[in-house]
Amino acid sequence: MAWVGGNRYLSMDEMKINAEYIMGYFLSKGWTKNAVAGMLGNMQTESTINPGIWQSMDAGNMSMGYGLVQWTPASKYINWANDNGKDYTHMDSQLARIDYEIDNGIQWISTGDYPLSFQEFRVSNETPEYLAQAFIRNYERPADQTQPNRSTQARYWFDNTTGEGGGGVGGSTPAFPTTAGLQITDTYGWRTNPVTGEYKFHAAIDIGGGGTTHPLYATQDGIVVFNGAVTNAGYGIRIQHTADPYFSQYIHLDNPSPIAEGTTVTKGQEIGTMGNGGNSTGIHLDFAIATRLDGFFTEEGTIDPEAYLQMMFGGGGDGGDGGEAEKKKKAVYHLLLADTLNGWKF
Repeated sequence: MAWVGGNRYLSMDEMKINAEYIMGYFLSKGWTKNAVAGMLGNMQTESTINPGIWQSMDAGNMSMGYGLVQWTPASKYINWANDNGKDYTHMDSQLARIDYEIDNGIQWISTGDYPLSFQEFRVSNETPEYLAQAFIRNYERPADQTQPNRSTQARYWFDNTTGEGGGGVGGSTPAFPTTAGLQITDTYGWRTNPVTGEYKFHAAIDIGGGGTTHPLYATQDGIVVFNGAVTNAGYGIRIQHTADPYFSQYIHLDNPSPIAEGTTVTKGQEIGTMGNGGNSTGIHLDFAIATRLDGFFTEEGTIDPEAYLQMMFGGGGDGGDGGEAEKKKKAVYHLLLADTLNGWKF
């Protein structure tokens, strides 16, 4: 199991499972290990790093605390999760809530002793001990803020987690987006469009159907954020991943996906059928991975989906490691996707 939850206190072994998952998720989002450890030191006290625990085990009491950081009242978080089509008990939903708080400037209040914004906290290289105290004062704000043990716990998680087995990039190998073994018939990059003859950037890969339709699959757990007509491309579906920080797009469908917008999907779930919609020369899937929802069809907003699949899936449609040069290329893709190159983005 990728993570553990329930309305009970977790054991240390269970906390280690969840701490690894959380570390992996936030490292893939560009956090420093110091900052994640500082937050984990607080989560250990607040919830035993447990997304399923209610304050005082009082299940359903919406005026009390709930979840990893004990959002109080619980309704503050649970209503948000429900409104956004998320399972409030799920680990990824709670981590997404923290992302939301950073993006929208809520929950965190800087103090004179710890004058960091939430954005500054997440990329800070201060010690885990310092950042644990910043988190308790600026985010948790309990009545008793003199809790040095949270710093001791933060140091433990810094020393004893890697993030390699957690959520985010590297933590959840994606499913192939259609029938395994189908060939990638057109690659990512500049090309002459086979229909219009226009020389332009192709921010996707084409996976050919060999003259027949094939089912389409969600490459990651996620939420359907678009399902409808796409200009010159028939119908399409877009999914915001919860297992890594990206979005996936499937276009040239003949019909809309049967999965409604706002629906949660799981990795490998069938989400539609390959088609020949719009400007197309044959049955195929145009598959794209974007770093942001408005990045599809743009060079600066997408990443090579074949590289994404090769790095995580083991060869995209063809398999094979391609020798040492290919291995080195995949290692660079891994660094880029994991935001490991000290903030350098593609």
